[in-house]
Amino acid sequence: MVGRNFAGAEQWITDWQETIEERARRASDVSDQMRDLTAYGEAESGAVRVTVDRRGNLMDLKLGDQVDGWSREQIVRAVLAANSAARTELADRVRRTLIAAGFDGDVR
Repeated sequence: MVGRNFAGAEQWITDWQETIEERARRASDVSDQMRDLTAYGEAESGAVRVTVDRRGNLMDLKLGDQVDGWSREQIVRAVLAANSAARTELADRVRRTLIAAGFDGDVR
């Protein structure tokens, strides 16, 4: 009886180790996928467009001709709205990437 329990324990440890190794491989793949992740957002019908990097930091800002004549406050509000849209898109992309990799139980 002791031998059977030992064999069962060994199998449980082997299975557990394989699960951990597979999860580590998937985590590495996700890390690689997210390394170059960016997201795009716009406001005021595309008059203001931004791109954020994987950390949500602003990488690019484009102001269309439509902003000529806008007040500074209008431009600031549009930039913040576009940035918020880009960060929301980034969060969605991260969530989808994690779910696709099988980490859906870890996504809130």
